[in-house]
Amino acid sequence: MKKAFGTLAILALAGTANAQTISNGNAQYVFNAGHVPTTSTAIGGGSANLNTNNASNDQLFENWWWYRVDGVDTREYRYSTAAGTGSPGSAFAAAGDTATATFNFTNFRSELRYVIVDTDGAGTNEARLMMTNKITNTSAAARTINIFNYADYDPAGSFSHPYSYDAGQSALVATSGTVTCYHKGFGASAYQAAPYTTVSGTAVRGYVADTLINNLNNTVTGAPADYTGAFQWTFTLQPGEMYEILSVLSINTPPVPTPGAFALVGLAGLAGIRRRR
Repeated sequence: MKKAFGTLAILALAGTANAQTISNGNAQYVFNAGHVPTTSTAIGGGSANLNTNNASNDQLFENWWWYRVDGVDTREYRYSTAAGTGSPGSAFAAAGDTATATFNFTNFRSELRYVIVDTDGAGTNEARLMMTNKITNTSAAARTINIFNYADYDPAGSFSHPYSYDAGQSALVATSGTVTCYHKGFGASAYQAAPYTTVSGTAVRGYVADTLINNLNNTVTGAPADYTGAFQWTFTLQPGEMYEILSVLSINTPPVPTPGAFALVGLAGLAGIRRRR
């Protein structure tokens, strides 16, 4: 895999030529150029960096979202700017430690919020990214919606490293040397981890590029290898009803935020909040 840092800029739309960044202390998250893919069915997209020392110590290659509406979609789609599968209803906005974006798809709206936290203060070894995804059924019928959050870690720059599912943390974990990377999907329906791939239909990254319906199966395979992993949430919403997801990426610190951190991202509980709007 190859990583690249784009020029840091505030853009009218993520996915164009440059990049955006959010930071807190020494922790930094970068939405690289092309972070929002222009096509909804290819494997790539979601290029991002999670740094524990400003622009140094990057541990992340990709982080992005997929979706499928049961009974409507016959496959998974990436959040993208592609016409026909959904497009951003508002531009990415990044300032300070927070970034937001809204996507309006055919049957639902997705409101993303990213908050970066430097969990070790003046230290340069820890970072935590909290992502909330508010899903609202904008159709006139009940919809069963599947949301996937995918991440590709390269701990300490390694492309071959141990990884596992930590049942105590309910998190996927990849390690190399002194670097431990966590991915936790709060209240998720399923998880899966497997080696990096460019082959359509191959777990986990290749699932989004095939023409089939894929569900994660709570397995971890292939380690040690180049880790990729994802969490899946499956829920049914009535018209106008909203479901809120929390997913966390963290470096050298457990993925469970403090109660005060939940207030930062506006989440009253761990995950799965369902309410009318």
